[in-house]
Amino acid sequence: MNRRHHRELERWLVAEATDDDVRAESALTRVFARLPRLAPPPEFVDRVMAAAPMAVRRATPMLWAWRWSIGVALVLTGLATGLLPALRWLPFDVPRLNDVVKAGAMTLGSVAEWLQAGLAVWAVFGQIGRLVGVTIQAPEVAAALAGSAVVSAAALYTLNHLLTLERRSW
Repeated sequence: MNRRHHRELERWLVAEATDDDVRAESALTRVFARLPRLAPPPEFVDRVMAAAPMAVRRATPMLWAWRWSIGVALVLTGLATGLLPALRWLPFDVPRLNDVVKAGAMTLGSVAEWLQAGLAVWAVFGQIGRLVGVTIQAPEVAAALAGSAVVSAAALYTLNHLLTLERRSW
């Protein structure tokens, strides 16, 4: 750091210490003007452009499927809107809007009742699970379960052994 740069830095610090904002701002501007500018070498851009792939990215098949489905939905909506007045001349009865809304509400109510029953069953199973979890934490119950597991494993082994002997006798 040369002397001139050092003096400009001191001027800025003195101006900051005396709360002289105008002098501090101009001194700071001179300090930053003296700093060397950081820039990449000229051949940097050429190296970056040579390393970057220039191929155009293609859209994924999923993106194309979404685009096609949205386009088809828009075309069908336009056709349905255009042909809606022609439904008056069809030989069968077209359901009214209130009938469609009523059927939708009934369906929604049925689904809500089904979910309510399912959640009630889920709550009962959750309560049973909590009770079993509390019960298993007792040492006596845990020992009884372990003993039952040992007895059932021995019974399974014995049954397998007996069936193997039975098969060999055929």
